[in-house]
Amino acid sequence: MRPPSLLPRRLGEPRVTAGEVDEFLRADIVAKGLVDGVETYVVVEVSSIGDTEGIVRAERRAGILRKAGLTAIPLVACDAISPESLAFARRSGVRVWCNGALIDAAA
Repeated sequence: MRPPSLLPRRLGEPRVTAGEVDEFLRADIVAKGLVDGVETYVVVEVSSIGDTEGIVRAERRAGILRKAGLTAIPLVACDAISPESLAFARRSGVRVWCNGALIDAAA
């Protein structure tokens, strides 16, 4: 069964393929809430060490929701992250929750 919120609702909306839905469903955590009054999904990849693979997965899976017309933020949750991976996350627009704290995306 496919989550109905991922399927295009109007003619002309971007199409989300079955493969993309399957990819999205591999996300470790998906949370929904309000960010600045806008319904937003946070797509989370969890690992001990925040690496580029997790960062890429988080961005790709959040991108699938955005393609479906939903607002989504990618996030990697980890115990540790290298300066290089953190810089890559910032360039990729992926937020990082490291060792219990959100690392400032603009820093």
